[in-house]
Amino acid sequence: WSFGDPDGATSTARHPVFTYPGPGTYEVCLTVSNLSGEDSACQLLTVGPVSTPHPVEEMPWLLYPNPVNEVLYLSAPYPVSGRLQLIDVNGRELLGRELRGASSPYPVDVGHIPAGLYWLRFIDRKGAGPGWVRKVVVY
Repeated sequence: WSFGDPDGATSTARHPVFTYPGPGTYEVCLTVSNLSGEDSACQLLTVGPVSTPHPVEEMPWLLYPNPVNEVLYLSAPYPVSGRLQLIDVNGRELLGRELRGASSPYPVDVGHIPAGLYWLRFIDRKGAGPGWVRKVVVY
């Protein structure tokens, strides 16, 4: 992998994680090789400023493990009713689920989600507390 940043960072990891120095357009390339030869594929990536989709409120819940690669668990001090959303940095909902009296710990399968930075948002439906947004890293 080459990430197109000014420092020329590269990686040989299968699922690398890279933090860009700031907003901009970067050319990300993957080069693979074997005994038969070598090939590359490149794609332009536009990085913009990152902010939460909504203000982050205090949350009595626990999210673990984070970073996560298979299953994220949510543990709350009370039964939960509301909408849970996993949102990418472009604001697209990748996972949405209604929780109706769910008990802790509540599993969220993220094994099918590509590695990256996401926002987990909960919208309370019962008025038991405010909604919240938390950063989640999938690797």
